[in-house]
Amino acid sequence: MILYIMRHGEAQPKSTAKADDERSLSEIGRINVVNTFESMKSFGKRVDLVLCSPFTRAKQTAEIACQMLTPLKNARPVVEETLEPSRTPYEFYGFLSKYRPILDMAPTANVLVVSHQPFVSSLISDLLGVEDARISMPTSALAGVQVEALPPSRGTGKLILLIPPSERKSM
Repeated sequence: MILYIMRHGEAQPKSTAKADDERSLSEIGRINVVNTFESMKSFGKRVDLVLCSPFTRAKQTAEIACQMLTPLKNARPVVEETLEPSRTPYEFYGFLSKYRPILDMAPTANVLVVSHQPFVSSLISDLLGVEDARISMPTSALAGVQVEALPPSRGTGKLILLIPPSERKSM
């Protein structure tokens, strides 16, 4: 199974009157998310399940992924609290284990996880078995980590794809 781990697209500035969890994607954020998913498609990548944090910018990023990458026309992301910025990989693994029966039947399944810093860096570090790594994941960046079992265990992942955020600011 491949876990695609993505940091949401650029959000509206924190100076907006909204609470942090309600900040939407900026226009540049939307464009860069689309560009990242276009890059994924150019590599022939698809996803079977999209999981995201309940924060607005992560849900919007995940909805774009559902439109562009899933084989199902009306796919919807699964919103999951264990993908909030302050959560740990182990909390997420507990949630992910609920999908084990389904994903075990499809060992080539691909799961997209859309979350925030510092969670995405912690998750990638844990999967790769790198302690105290300072993995920089800018907005719209995506990493693909191959795992052999669910829930994954520390250090059993293999980095197979890394897509930096697009420098293009328009389509």
